[in-house]
Amino acid sequence: MIKFSMKPTLLSQNTGYRWRYSHKKGGFSIAELAIVIAIFSFILVAIYTILDSGLKAWNIGEKRTDLQNNGEIILRRMVHEMSIASQRSIVLDMAGHERHTGDIVHEYICFESPVKDGEFKYQKDKFGTPVWHGYIIYYVHEQDTDTDPNGINIPKKLYRRYIDHGERAMPVPVSNIESLLTVPSSPSPEHREIATNVDTFDVTRDGFIVKIKLAYRKAISNRKQNGANYSISGTANNKGTDYFELQASVEPKN
Repeated sequence: MIKFSMKPTLLSQNTGYRWRYSHKKGGFSIAELAIVIAIFSFILVAIYTILDSGLKAWNIGEKRTDLQNNGEIILRRMVHEMSIASQRSIVLDMAGHERHTGDIVHEYICFESPVKDGEFKYQKDKFGTPVWHGYIIYYVHEQDTDTDPNGINIPKKLYRRYIDHGERAMPVPVSNIESLLTVPSSPSPEHREIATNVDTFDVTRDGFIVKIKLAYRKAISNRKQNGANYSISGTANNKGTDYFELQASVEPKN
């Protein structure tokens, strides 16, 4: 930086004063500039690290929320459909499937429904007796029950299937259910995949109460409603993997 200044100089008594221009040189040295640049670089790196960490945390939280919301929607639908089902029509996976951890999971449930085209059907009598129209099956296809080389369950797909059998007054359990647990060749509202990244789908029965466990596992770089009990828990078991579990219980009323 160059500074200019003007000051009068007395040359002689005859000539008087004359203005003389002078300047001084000043500024930062190369070492000082290097230090300033280094300091600013550290500040920028720190700001970037904080922003990047915040963005990653936000993305992980968004994915976890999407999975959880999807799981809650599926579980609520199951609970609602089972709550109006018949106890005598329920068919569970009694044999179950043994996982690498040694525990047994029961991966399908079938029950009869009085709902047709979104409308609850019932007889026009004083009791309002339900009229049964079809079977609803929730299941995991058995080809997705393998494990990876590390012994971790490979994420599975959960399917929902509706089979219309026409109107009848008395509920009857489905027969030959194993032949119905297939992957749809052409997905439709009556037979389609409803969830991916499913780690566990387990349905058991305790007296008149049906208990459902739905757990999700996905790689990522107490409340009551309609008489059903819900609980949610979440943990990160492996680095880069998000795992959470939902549970519900319901009592079929018809």
